[in-house]
Amino acid sequence: MATTAVPVVYDPVWKTIHWCTVALVLALLAIGWTMSGGVLFMWHASLGVTVFVVTLARLGWHAGHVPPPVPSTLQPWERKVVKIVQVLFYVFLLAQPLIGWSIYSLSPRYTLFFGLASLPKLPGLVGPGHAPILRDILEGAHGTVASLLAALFVLHAGAAMKHHFILRDNVLLRMAPSALGPLLDTLRGRR
Repeated sequence: MATTAVPVVYDPVWKTIHWCTVALVLALLAIGWTMSGGVLFMWHASLGVTVFVVTLARLGWHAGHVPPPVPSTLQPWERKVVKIVQVLFYVFLLAQPLIGWSIYSLSPRYTLFFGLASLPKLPGLVGPGHAPILRDILEGAHGTVASLLAALFVLHAGAAMKHHFILRDNVLLRMAPSALGPLLDTLRGRR
C-alpha cells in the first residue's frame, strides 16, 4: 500500500501562490490607501479580482496537497493561533475582493481589467435607490477589512521573523523561495 509522505517544506506551487499573494496584497494596500480614482482605481480593482482568483487557486491546491505540519515545538495555544490566523487570511482574502467588487458594481463608473476588457459588475445588488446607502456601508467595511488584513499581515510576518531570528527554527525557510535559503541562513547567523 502506497503512503503519502508528509512534506517538510512547502512545494513550489504553495510558495509561488503565497509570495504572489503577499505582493498583490501589499500593492493593493498601498494603492488603496493612496488612490483617488482613474488609473489607480483600475489597478486596484484588477489586482483585487486577481487576489480573489489566486485565493481560490490556493484553496484548490490546499484541497489536493498536504502542507507541512506546524512545528511540534509549538504550544497548544500557539497551534490554535496558527489555525485562527490561517482561517482569517482565507476569509479576508475572499471577502475583501468581493466587498470591493460590490462597491464597484454599485457605482456608476466602469473600469477595465488591467486595461484590457471591461470589468463586469456583480449582478443582483439592490436597486439604485438603496445603492448609495449600501455603498457607504460597504466602503466602511472595505476600509476596516483592509486594516485588519494589514494587521494580520504584520502579525504573520512578525511571527515568521521571530521563528527565524529568535527561535532559530526553519519555519520561515519552509515557505521561503529556495534561492533565498542561503541568504536567510547567513542573515540569521550560525549557532
